[in-house]
Amino acid sequence: MRKPDPERIYLARRAAILSRLTGAGVGPGQAEALVAAWEVHAVTLSVERQTVAFWDKAWLRITEQRARR
Repeated sequence: MRKPDPERIYLARRAAILSRLTGAGVGPGQAEALVAAWEVHAVTLSVERQTVAFWDKAWLRITEQRARR
């Protein structure tokens, strides 16, 4: 059995968030900007990027930001 590749899992989860955003009507460029901003912010929060919680928190923060606009 092959060992899971954490980076590939990370990239797949990232792609899923981008897909959710574009599916919700966010343009691809804006979706990328929102995800990139989350990745930078998550470092300040010390959220481990290889966890499911990283993307759960990303989704919550991004949707909260969008709701404020």
